[in-house]
Amino acid sequence: MSELIAYWKDEFVEVVLEKGNKGLAMFINGGLQFTERDEYRYHQMLFLMPTLFFKNDIDVLVLGGGDGLGVRELLTQKHVKSIDLVDISPFIVNLAKYHPEMRRINRDSFWSDKLNVIIGDGYEYVHNTNKKYDLIIMDYPDPSIREDDPVNKLFTVDHFKGVKSVLKDNGIVSMQSTSVIISPNVFRLLILRKREVYKNVIPLRINVNSYTDIGIIYASDDEIEIVREIPPHAFFSKESIGSFMVFHRDELPDIPDEVLKEKHISEVIAYDLYTRRKAQGRI
Repeated sequence: MSELIAYWKDEFVEVVLEKGNKGLAMFINGGLQFTERDEYRYHQMLFLMPTLFFKNDIDVLVLGGGDGLGVRELLTQKHVKSIDLVDISPFIVNLAKYHPEMRRINRDSFWSDKLNVIIGDGYEYVHNTNKKYDLIIMDYPDPSIREDDPVNKLFTVDHFKGVKSVLKDNGIVSMQSTSVIISPNVFRLLILRKREVYKNVIPLRINVNSYTDIGIIYASDDEIEIVREIPPHAFFSKESIGSFMVFHRDELPDIPDEVLKEKHISEVIAYDLYTRRKAQGRI
């Protein structure tokens, strides 16, 4: 039995924070955002790993990430000079900053002098700011099966171009890219869209028991390689990184690229969901 810690619903999000046998768990719009037991695997790959691609001090933009768990990982790296975090939900940000349970797991990341919080729409922010960043982390919820859901604009080529417009020369983008095994065609579509904008695109997948798995995409116009020591608290090592780039047969898309490019992302989500349910004998 889980204990309800906090609940909020407004025009943008519905948030549930509960505590059960996996520790704290947050759900946004019905989808699992994190569980305390294994969120570190996701946040270290999305936030920590790309900081190791830079030799010099860096300015970081976080789009989403209002729980502060990714910022916690950024703050372990001294060469992270500044962090701007843009999140649409003041409730999530205030929960992460003031609730003792959230402060415990994000290690008071919202109280760092390096962090500047902006309450707003990440899409609008990148299309209106004049600031430039070395590293941009797109920690968005998954795209939606509803065609008119505003979250889907965050996974368009137009938005990817907007993000690139505030990226410094040779900067790097790290993006949460949904489950590979549950949504292989959606994952492939996001890779194709990234390749329309960047010269170098690296897709990865990691196992996170609470989610099954998560796809992550790194993108840049420059080479992407580790140039710093991997910190001792990281779950990954130089020897294990190659395993994140291995995709099994049941994780591969079955829609041809030329067809996939023409589809709305909600249509691809529906197709992947139908295909998975059929394979499980649920249809």
